[in-house]
Amino acid sequence: MNWAAVSGKKVLLSANGRTANTVSWIKKIINETRHMPEFVKQTKHLKTPKQVFDWAYNSLVYEPDPEGEQIIKLPLRALKDGTGNCVDYTVLQSAALMNLNIDHKLRVVSFGLPGA
Repeated sequence: MNWAAVSGKKVLLSANGRTANTVSWIKKIINETRHMPEFVKQTKHLKTPKQVFDWAYNSLVYEPDPEGEQIIKLPLRALKDGTGNCVDYTVLQSAALMNLNIDHKLRVVSFGLPGA
């Protein structure tokens, strides 16, 4: 996938996206942000995990996905829109931490139907 071409877009996983699919896409997107100079430029002033959290918290207003859809916004799209959901906050913060070489782990939980 040409990430530079889609850096301002959303990724629609599928209707009723499964958690395993979501986690797989989150990892791909986060890993590829190192190739997005615009995103790196927007995060280079951050120095600590707390600063990353505060920056993400103040950059996005919570907005759920449409019913029955799992959409993941790439970091630049979320920043441009100024909105995102839990997955978008995760992607934004993890991508910033990775670009800043701050060691971290992802923990994604799912609440709802079995197998979701």
